[in-house]
Amino acid sequence: MSDEELSKYIPLHGERLRVKKFIREKGTKRQDGKRSALLKVLQEKIETKRNKSSKGKTAVESTVDETDDEMRESNRRFGNQNASKDMRKVEIGWIHKTSKKSIQIRSRRGGGTRRIAMQKNATKKELLDEGKKLFFPNGKSPQGIETDFDFDLWDYQDRTMNEEVTIGQMYRETKMPILRFYLASIEKDCITVDEHSASSQDDNGSFYSAPSQDDTDRFTDPTQPATASKVDIVSEAMQLAGIETEEIGDITEERPLVTDEYTEDLNIQPPTGDRLNVPITESLDIPMPTADNTDNDSIMIQLHRGQIMKEMIDNFIPIQDPMSQIIKLQLIMPNGELEAAEDAGGVTRDILVEFWTSFYDECTLGSSHKVPCLRHDFGQREWLSVAKIIAFGWCSVKYFPIKLSPIFMQYCMYGRFSDNILDSFFKYIPENDAKTLRAALDDVSSVDEEELYDIFSQFDLKRVPRQTNMDRIIREMAHKELIQAAMFVSDCWYPVLRGLHLPVEKLLSLYKDLIPNPRRVLSLLKFPDDLCADGQTTSNHLKRFIRGLDDNLLTRFLRFCTGADLLTEGSITVSFVDVQGVQRQPVAHTCSSMLELPKKYDNYLQFRSEFSNVLKSDIWIMDII
Repeated sequence: MSDEELSKYIPLHGERLRVKKFIREKGTKRQDGKRSALLKVLQEKIETKRNKSSKGKTAVESTVDETDDEMRESNRRFGNQNASKDMRKVEIGWIHKTSKKSIQIRSRRGGGTRRIAMQKNATKKELLDEGKKLFFPNGKSPQGIETDFDFDLWDYQDRTMNEEVTIGQMYRETKMPILRFYLASIEKDCITVDEHSASSQDDNGSFYSAPSQDDTDRFTDPTQPATASKVDIVSEAMQLAGIETEEIGDITEERPLVTDEYTEDLNIQPPTGDRLNVPITESLDIPMPTADNTDNDSIMIQLHRGQIMKEMIDNFIPIQDPMSQIIKLQLIMPNGELEAAEDAGGVTRDILVEFWTSFYDECTLGSSHKVPCLRHDFGQREWLSVAKIIAFGWCSVKYFPIKLSPIFMQYCMYGRFSDNILDSFFKYIPENDAKTLRAALDDVSSVDEEELYDIFSQFDLKRVPRQTNMDRIIREMAHKELIQAAMFVSDCWYPVLRGLHLPVEKLLSLYKDLIPNPRRVLSLLKFPDDLCADGQTTSNHLKRFIRGLDDNLLTRFLRFCTGADLLTEGSITVSFVDVQGVQRQPVAHTCSSMLELPKKYDNYLQFRSEFSNVLKSDIWIMDII
């Protein structure tokens, strides 16, 4: 139909164009539909004919067709270079086995994980030779010479590799992205793996030999219950996931698994095992303090006032057993001369007080309870030295740094904590922030929103706080600040502090029993039985003076009398001397916890003024032998 004829029925030109376009599109779709239907019918006929012809073929013809299919398949896989290469990459580590244990040698000790390319048809012998070249260059290694050991090759599951199996076969069977092997160097006085196990194939044609009992005990402390993982689970999971282990360093080496009350409170299922199941001294290269290596000779350490923290840390680094060795401390005055006092406990207590005062200011964060913070100039040696100082202070004069968070100290000693983490966290943060968070736990709407968000921003909160999740959020923040932030420090302290063998009840009681208050200090005072009238008056002045002291001056009074700012001594003996004029001043013997007071004062105000001036003085010199 022409346009003129169509205009009789559709007068508008635009409408006529739309109608023509619609008719053309409809016709095209109809033709496409017919074409698709014809192609489908043709495809079905070809497929039916192919199936019928394949049924009548001989075995030879079928084989030829299969070969053609394989050739077509290989052409499709043309881009897969590993399909045509004769070499495959493998990883080789080093495990050193002694009569007591087996440890994986790290890179800094000549081990680590090496990635090499090997022939697909390489067997155990070639891998063993290559491992010796890597870890025993020229027949020598940090563990000894090559002739001192027997060697074996273990797979990633610590099983002995079969002599006849090739790398290519193992790749095809395991379907792993990269295989890992371990060169096992076994001391010749140990029973080797081959003497305990024999290679055999199971029903599925496995090419591994059965593991020995010794092998299954690897990375397990024989004195602890067998709850820790006995294989390198992280390494195996990374291999199955195709993650390159070289990119993330030594994460595949052993690491203690820890449980604590925090995970129980949050209904989180902790990993099996705990910190006590792993010999952490191997991962940190830290010598454990034992009574066998105690040096009977005393160690004399000279320190300068004002530099005590740095000098103490430096001097305790080479000390092996601070709990048994005899360590004596001496102070050097600003003029370079030694203080005349001999250390019978008082000098040690005074030095420990100055050390921890500096340590709290320079190496910790927190308010009432403090947690060590990482410093760029403090490495493993320095933090380990601080742990030795803690052990030395407790074993020598029963001094313990109770300002450190009890949650953190429990974690350092036992690998877990049982105390309430929220109570310790509220003492870690400023008092005003603690009040705000306590109020938010009860009713978040009663707290100023801007103030609450300001507190959360300090701890990098990643959630929107609501009443329903407020308790969980605060517990997560507490765990991050008290445990996770100082995890490196706790790992360094753990090998030494666990040697104190302090029960958790005893540890928690120290945080109550060592804190001084006026009532406890007054109970320590021991006066002579035969007091004269002047002595009785002065003793009353002393009791009145102690009752009026604030916390700062009370700890200074205790330090003046005993050398320690904590209640480490059982009594303070008070004696009276008859002196007048400029010689009238209190004198303390810190080693024996004795306080000498002038017998006569005009009134209490005079006593308080003179004693306060002594306590507020920043320079105390121990010059009494």
